[in-house]
Amino acid sequence: MRRKPLNTAARSKLSKYAKPLAQLAILLADAGSRIERRFWKIRLMNAIAPHLAGNSETTLNQSLDYLYETHLQAYDELAFALETSVESPGLNPKSDVLLIAAPILAWSTYNIPSGRIEPARMEEIYTLFRNQLLAAEAEIVPTAPKLQRRR
Repeated sequence: MRRKPLNTAARSKLSKYAKPLAQLAILLADAGSRIERRFWKIRLMNAIAPHLAGNSETTLNQSLDYLYETHLQAYDELAFALETSVESPGLNPKSDVLLIAAPILAWSTYNIPSGRIEPARMEEIYTLFRNQLLAAEAEIVPTAPKLQRRR
């Protein structure tokens, strides 16, 4: 009768797509200099991009799960790289993009209707963002279909 290996967490199988992500995160975590960290970080970010574009969440989760069990510092590096990639995706080299999620909440004792926000209200929200939060040259590009402005 065959015996089960002692350390099953460290021997968990990674897919051929998840393995390079885990290896790059480990190399980044173990880097000894700033130049080496920059080198591995660029490689990791380039390896993450196709998975985010292709919505392959399973591969990313599998890499994260494996690193959580085997190498916590590499887990932190991969999680930070994923968070950074999602929060500020690069659309073109001339501009920076930052994703801002702004939930709009209201407290009342009455039922509050939900659904699409009226265009006049959206213009008020855009004006507040432009005047109070964003730089003068910043541009607001709504991503949710219900929030698209009509031009």
